Amino acid sequence: MKTTLLALAAALASLLPMGCSSVSSPFVVGEPIKEDLSSKVNGIWKVGDAVYYAKQVRNGELRVATTEWTSDTFRLVATTVLLTEYQGGMYINYLNPESPKDKPEYFFARCGFADDGSLVAYGPVAEVFAQGVGKKELQGEINRSEHTVNVKITGGKESFLKFIQNDKVAEQFTLSQPLIVHRIVEQK
Repeated sequence: MKTTLLALAAALASLLPMGCSSVSSPFVVGEPIKEDLSSKVNGIWKVGDAVYYAKQVRNGELRVATTEWTSDTFRLVATTVLLTEYQGGMYINYLNPESPKDKPEYFFARCGFADDGSLVAYGPVAEVFAQGVGKKELQGEINRSEHTVNVKITGGKESFLKFIQNDKVAEQFTLSQPLIVHRIVEQK
């Protein structure tokens, strides 16, 4: 189950230019969207070769599910996704399935809806957030390997939100390499 949720996490926001780099935070970016987005989000979505079902359960909160094949049977795998607003932008936030229950950790991406109804997500550029940690603009931990940079924000919600600014979106998020999630079936 964790593998499928991690695949969902990777698909939603962590597709960065260097592959599997990531940024996580104990905080959700922004405040829950108050608008009813059910007409935009309810349905069946396709990300690469995977298919996901999404249903808004309350404004700004979705349940997203898929199936995985385990031990000769299909199993339903579901997670909660939060859509939030911050400084006029929309963000998608979801719990890292490997984070401890007493210390939640969220992945996030800036996102929006395209004219055709697709969800366009821009993952954070891990190197920019790592530089923020290095310059003490953010509290966090950096884990580097040969091809990846993983940044875990560890504290300072105010400094975290202050770091994410509209005038820095082009450098902080993968605007040139968006992940496009297509809705293939609309549902009520």
